[in-house]
Amino acid sequence: MPDEIIPVIETETPPVETETPPVDEKPAEEEKPPLTVEQLQAEVEKTRREAAGYRTRLRDAEAKLAEAKTPDDIEAAVAEFREANARLEREIVVTKVASKYNLPAELAARLQGTDEAALDADAKVLAALVTTKTTPESLSGGLTPGESDEEFDPVAAAHAAKKRRY
Repeated sequence: MPDEIIPVIETETPPVETETPPVDEKPAEEEKPPLTVEQLQAEVEKTRREAAGYRTRLRDAEAKLAEAKTPDDIEAAVAEFREANARLEREIVVTKVASKYNLPAELAARLQGTDEAALDADAKVLAALVTTKTTPESLSGGLTPGESDEEFDPVAAAHAAKKRRY
């Protein structure tokens, strides 16, 4: 049967949906200047200290739960850990908001609010009140060669200075 027709089954492929960003989305945050090697090393040390603290807290939590014998002991330990977890989460949010507005650690500790939006608003107000030290673009103290259009004549300048003195 060479003339036999084989039916071809066509399957519809679903249209490919491309994700388009919303129109009202905020533009990317302002780029911060790159950190120096010393600043990066300080951040790494700070992160290592925090991680060590978390490891010790985990060991303490495991020890307390292992020592718990009654359901009341377990409930008390769990409540204590939840409270500590809530404190740590608040610290993380405060640190995040403070770094967003380049607030020093002393002011970050004073941020008030219960959620991230309230902390953000408070940090914005504090950032407006704080002036940060900035270095000028150029640290040169005077004229740079080729900056002036005038030609400098040292002999004429000396004669002019002499006339002003006498």
